[in-house]
Amino acid sequence: MRKLFRAIKDKIIGGGEIVSGLIGEYSSWEAAEAECRGYDSDLIYQKAINAAWAVRKGEAVYERDTFLFYEKAYNYRLVAHINKALADSKSGCKEVVDFGGSFGSTYWQNKDILPRDIRWVVVEQRHFYEYGKEHFEDGHLSFAYPIDKITSNTCVLCSGVLQYIRDYKNILDTLFEKEFEYIIIERTAVSDKEWICKQIERVIYDAEYPRYIFKEEELVGYFIAAGYVLIDSYSSMVDPAIQQINNRNVYSKCFVFKKSE
Repeated sequence: MRKLFRAIKDKIIGGGEIVSGLIGEYSSWEAAEAECRGYDSDLIYQKAINAAWAVRKGEAVYERDTFLFYEKAYNYRLVAHINKALADSKSGCKEVVDFGGSFGSTYWQNKDILPRDIRWVVVEQRHFYEYGKEHFEDGHLSFAYPIDKITSNTCVLCSGVLQYIRDYKNILDTLFEKEFEYIIIERTAVSDKEWICKQIERVIYDAEYPRYIFKEEELVGYFIAAGYVLIDSYSSMVDPAIQQINNRNVYSKCFVFKKSE
């Protein structure tokens, strides 16, 4: 799996044009955004719908970022932490809040090894929420919008999403205010400093957009200051574990935080 994504990210086409990758270092989000081109949110949205339907119809086993997979590959370590969070829930609530979870990508990938009585709530943009609620809800998967509508506080998962939000600390502050017992941050690029770069995607869809590379020490420290304890961190099971960007080592990692007693 990791070899596949490394091949995609490293692919170069004629003339040296980068097909997919992270480039640049910008002074602000706006500066990076000004140099992004070719982003078609409607196209990406439609590809997400098509990929979700392919999984529901049994044409693929699961999808990630609209890319279809045809063999099962469970994220065992993530599921282990989710199961621990549900077991530790003070309220006994077996609900996972999947912030930015598309149409339930992580749920569908791992549903066979999740508890049978789990409730998986995806919080997404309004158009994702409306389509998902109409077409994809069942007895376990549901959709909500916005995050303020969420009433449970057992576990929240943010998988590959924070780095694409300009004011990501506002989102984290909202999660802290809701006092989630567990917060799992997955597929997140960290380094020895924080900066803003441009992500270029040409393989799965045609897009360019700003994104953060977080300073690991500061990101973890933000949770600790809010009363959380880091109970686990590990290399992403999906993305390349380490890349060289702007002559710095960038690591794709997952972090599991638990609310202090």
